[in-house]
Amino acid sequence: MKFGLLHFRVFKTDGVSLEMDKWAYALKNLGHEVIYISGENISRKDHIYIEELFYNAEYNKKIHDNAFKKLIDFESEKALLKYIYNKAEAIEKKLTSIIINNKIDVLIPNNVSSLGFNLPVGIAIGNINEKNICKFIYHHHDFYFERERYSSPIFVSISKILETYFPYNGDAIHCTINEIAKNEIKKRKGINAIVVPNVFDFNQNQWIKDEYNKDLRAKLDIADEDIVFLQATRIVRRKGIELGYYILEEFLNILKTKNGTELYNGRKISSNTKIHFVLAGLNEYEYNFHNLDALLNRSDIIIHYINNIIDHNRKNINNVKIYSLWDAYTISDFITYTSIIEGWGNQLLEGLFAKKPMLVYEYPVFKSDIKKYGFDLITFDDKLIYDENTKLLKLNNDAKIIAAEKIFEILSNKNMYYKVVNKNFDIAKKYLSYESLTIIISELVNKS
Repeated sequence: MKFGLLHFRVFKTDGVSLEMDKWAYALKNLGHEVIYISGENISRKDHIYIEELFYNAEYNKKIHDNAFKKLIDFESEKALLKYIYNKAEAIEKKLTSIIINNKIDVLIPNNVSSLGFNLPVGIAIGNINEKNICKFIYHHHDFYFERERYSSPIFVSISKILETYFPYNGDAIHCTINEIAKNEIKKRKGINAIVVPNVFDFNQNQWIKDEYNKDLRAKLDIADEDIVFLQATRIVRRKGIELGYYILEEFLNILKTKNGTELYNGRKISSNTKIHFVLAGLNEYEYNFHNLDALLNRSDIIIHYINNIIDHNRKNINNVKIYSLWDAYTISDFITYTSIIEGWGNQLLEGLFAKKPMLVYEYPVFKSDIKKYGFDLITFDDKLIYDENTKLLKLNNDAKIIAAEKIFEILSNKNMYYKVVNKNFDIAKKYLSYESLTIIISELVNKS
């Protein structure tokens, strides 16, 4: 069979793109053919470009601003709706032609029919589903009703579009990535979904220092005796990056009193030991990023924004050496993963595979779907405080101090460090591997 994996962007380091690659692996492993469909204008024989799917398309920004913020560019609600449905019709025609000409048996929309980010795309896909052009397996990562910006449109007509098409309740299989979403989509839409957790390839070679990445630490001016904390996620508000930073500030205070202490890797803490906070993801902060940036630069912790030299794969662009996201893990001692909202948690899996200890905020899906596996993580579940002035979250002192002390305990105890990371790796490999995903997808294909 031939499967079409559809999303706004592909071959990137965002969670949805990464999961599409994993599904593609599983489908190919089962003997099927896979083609990607996206708004990325790249030339690959396994990829088809649709201009209207581009993540930052101007027409979509125009629709979003007028449907969810304030009607400015259209003379009336009716004119806005006409514009939306005209765009939907054009996308439907293009996508239908692609499905027929490429003999796609099953279309797998990834998040485009659940988040509400692009209304015309969701409408087009729903109409194709209704017309039975091909079979459908929807892969829902996030829903519009989970996000403040998408759940409160200014017109009832837009709410009806969201209710009807996000997702479209036609003849199709629906998959969510967690139990909370599964229960919510059943309650709101009457749709019975199948939970497909995020997984990772635990059989690949470990990410290690090699000839390509051996210069990365020096390039960032990180000394051998320094300690590196990695935030591998995108830089967006819901990632709660400030929460990890507060705890690192407390860790810095502890570090100042521990000169001479030997770390897990044999290095000793000295008065010259510095803490580096490396942020590897794309900066898509919604607004007031300067507030977060100011916070991150208020102490002696050294901040690195390195997305300009990080991509999906290693490459050279205009004589600039580009590293993979995996290379960033090789220079780190500890991972911060303090998201307050996640559909599942790709970077959590990456940290487990990389055999790095992790600091994790117990976001709702962590509690409902992940905690049960028994990973050995430093977690905190403190009531968060929102600062209206800075638009950032706060954390009480007790939670910060307790977490910082636990981080130091692991970093300064070689046996504990490796016991923790190896235990986590083994659990994740058993339950959240490509092999487990292949079994689930095989069952989905048989049902489709």
